[in-house]
Amino acid sequence: MIFKKNKAHKFFSVFFLLIFTASVILAVFQIRDRAAAGLGFWFPLFYFLLLAAVTSNLYSLKKFFKRAYKPLIHIFYCGMAVFAVLFIIFCFIIAGYSAEELPENPDLIIVLGCKVVGYEPGTLLWHRLETGVDTLVKYPDALCIVSGGQGPDEIIPEAQAMRQYLINNKISEKRILEEAQSSNTFENLTFSRQIIEQNNFNSNNIIILTSEYHIPRAMLIAGRIFENAQIYAVQSKTPFTFFSAGITREFFAFVKTFIFDRESEPLIQSEQFEHEAGTVVELGCCVTSMVRETAELGANSVTHTNNDFIMTLNSDKKIYKSKDIITIWGTLEYIGDSDKIEIWHSCPFMLFSITDGKNFNMGGATFDILTTSTLQKGKVYHFDYQKSGGYSADAPDAKFWDKFFSEEDLLLPKSEYTIILHGGFSLSERMLDSKSGLICELNIIVK
Repeated sequence: MIFKKNKAHKFFSVFFLLIFTASVILAVFQIRDRAAAGLGFWFPLFYFLLLAAVTSNLYSLKKFFKRAYKPLIHIFYCGMAVFAVLFIIFCFIIAGYSAEELPENPDLIIVLGCKVVGYEPGTLLWHRLETGVDTLVKYPDALCIVSGGQGPDEIIPEAQAMRQYLINNKISEKRILEEAQSSNTFENLTFSRQIIEQNNFNSNNIIILTSEYHIPRAMLIAGRIFENAQIYAVQSKTPFTFFSAGITREFFAFVKTFIFDRESEPLIQSEQFEHEAGTVVELGCCVTSMVRETAELGANSVTHTNNDFIMTLNSDKKIYKSKDIITIWGTLEYIGDSDKIEIWHSCPFMLFSITDGKNFNMGGATFDILTTSTLQKGKVYHFDYQKSGGYSADAPDAKFWDKFFSEEDLLLPKSEYTIILHGGFSLSERMLDSKSGLICELNIIVK
C-alpha cells in the first residue's frame, strides 16, 4: 500500500486537494484575463484533481481492483512523479536561461507570432511587439521578419497585425518582411529561412524574439534550421496568468520538438490536401484558375482596379436563407503595358477569407511558400471559392468545423458576413517591395 491509513495519508489527501483548489483559483484568473486556452489551461486542473481523487480514495480503489491494486497504484504514482520531476527541471531551464551578449550589428530579428484578436495583437503578442520595437530601435540596421500565419479564429494573419503594429510605432516598413504561412514555431523559422534565402539576405547573426517560456524551444529549433548562423534570443515579459498557462503547454511542445522537429525542409507541400500536425488540422488545396475572355460578374459584386490589374469578388446574391448554397468567386485580369507579367506568390495567390466579426472566422490555407506564375494580358483568370483553412482538434467548436469541412457546398450559419479576397502575390522576387495591394470586401447576409 502506498499510504497507510494514518496521518501521512490524510496529509497527502489534503495537500493534493489544496493544490487542486489553488489551480482552480488560478484558472479563474486565467479565464478573466482570456489566457484560458488549450492544454496549458486544462492539464493542471486534470492532473491535480486526479491526484486528489485517487489519494483520497485509496481504500475504495483497493477493494475495487483487488490484486491489480498494487501494480496499478505504483504505476500511477510513479508516472505522476516522473512528470512532476521533468516539469520542474523544465521550469528551472526556463528560469535559469540568461541571454548571451547580443551582437553589435545583428543582420536579422525574427519576431515570432502569437494570437491576434480582431485586427490587433493579443496580450502575449503585444508584449513581444513592444520588446520588438525596443530591439529594432536599438539595432537600426537590422531587418525584421514578423512570422505568424492565420489561425482558425483569427480574421487576419498574425504577421499582418505585427507588421502594422511596428509601422504604427515608427519602425520603417522597408525593414519589415512578412511570413504569413506558418502555423507553429517550426514553420515560423523554416519559412523565415526560405525568405532569407530567396532574398539573399545576410544571416550570420540572427536574433529570435519571443516570450521567455518559449525561448528554449525556439532556440532549439533555430539551431537546427540556421546551422551556419549565430543565434541569439531576446525574451519578452509575460503576464503571470499567460505564463502559467503557456509553460505547461510549452513543456509538451518542447518534448515533441526535441524528438521530432529535426527536418529543415518545409512541412507543407503543394500536393498535400490534408495535413495534421499535433492537434491542428489544416485543410486546403492549391486552387487552380480557369482562363476566360471576359469577367463573369455576380448579382453581388465589387471591383478593385489599379494600373496593372482588375480584380473582382462576386457572389450569386446578397441575401441567403440558412440552407442556401453560397457561391463565391473572384476574377483577375492583367491590364498593364507588357504582353504578360510574372508574379511571385504562395499557392493559391488569390486568398479568400470569411468572417462575421464574432464566432466565424475562416482564412485560407496556403502552400508552396514561393512559386511563380505568368499572367497573359487581356486574359481573365477565374477563381472559384474552395474551403480551406484549419482548426484545433481540441477546440470546443471542433465538431462544427469538422462538419463544415466535410460538406462539399458552402453553407453558413445565420449571420452577416464579410468576404475578403486578397491578391496575395508580388511583382518581383523581392516580395516585400512589390506587393500587389489588391483587396476586395463583399458583404452577404444569411437569414
